[in-house]
Amino acid sequence: MRWPSWRGQQRFAFDLYQAVRGDDNLFFSPYSISLALAMTYAGARSETEEQMAATLHFTLPQDQLHPAFHALHEALAGAGEDFVLNIANSIWGAEGYSLRPVYEAAARPLLRGAAAAARLRDEEAARATINEWISDRTEGRIPELIEPGMLTAATRLVLANAIYFNAGWKPSSRPEPTIAASRCSTATGSRCP
Repeated sequence: MRWPSWRGQQRFAFDLYQAVRGDDNLFFSPYSISLALAMTYAGARSETEEQMAATLHFTLPQDQLHPAFHALHEALAGAGEDFVLNIANSIWGAEGYSLRPVYEAAARPLLRGAAAAARLRDEEAARATINEWISDRTEGRIPELIEPGMLTAATRLVLANAIYFNAGWKPSSRPEPTIAASRCSTATGSRCP
């Protein structure tokens, strides 16, 4: 099984960082974002498919890309005894709308069984269902990915992606402060507490 090109993933990560970086601290997972966008890519065809492949630096054809992402995800999820990596991908469809079978077949390896599990007719109930599903998969660390008002009567499809990563530092930090409080200041120039 070939995994998605690490060079392509690296180029996407640097491109994404250039687009979102700023003056503030930033944490994001290019892998998680790429995986989520691979779910939408599964439904893309023609010019859209070509544009997405170029932007995301996907080099494998679709029939190989999705199983490759699935294999990589499974390898990462079971790789370490010293860390936890949970990636929650799901697709939630509005009542009366169905996913095309060819799309479901392509996206299913990335979803790990979480397709069309909620009906979006009642926005608040759907929001609660999606948030509970995500919270369960992120060990309660992301209890509310979908905020009130994000779902409306016009919402037909929700693609949710959340990541939970927990690992110790190597080597672990010392319990005493690493910088004396007298030498520490905030971005506005005030002294640290």
